[in-house]
Amino acid sequence: MAQFTIGGVQFELTREEVQAKLRSVTPEPVRELFIDVNGTRYPIKQALSETAGLQRGMFTSHDAIRVFRKLSIPEPAGPCRKWRHRVYVRPGIYLQESQRD
Repeated sequence: MAQFTIGGVQFELTREEVQAKLRSVTPEPVRELFIDVNGTRYPIKQALSETAGLQRGMFTSHDAIRVFRKLSIPEPAGPCRKWRHRVYVRPGIYLQESQRD
């Protein structure tokens, strides 16, 4: 279990808790940064807000990146067509590019 402090709020979180808590969450449309959990892409701030119980205005995307990186949220295994337009940021964290056809 990893401990974090964001905006003066301390909390503990594990990768397994993130996976369990996000199973019942419908992901919002991805605008830029996302993580892949349980085969589903979640906007990074939505994922941290849902799993840590923080309001999104209390933290930045960089705070969320730090948390998920420390938890070693794995990146998707193998190439997949739906991830064709992503840019690698850090392990498990991607920047979504706009698709133009």
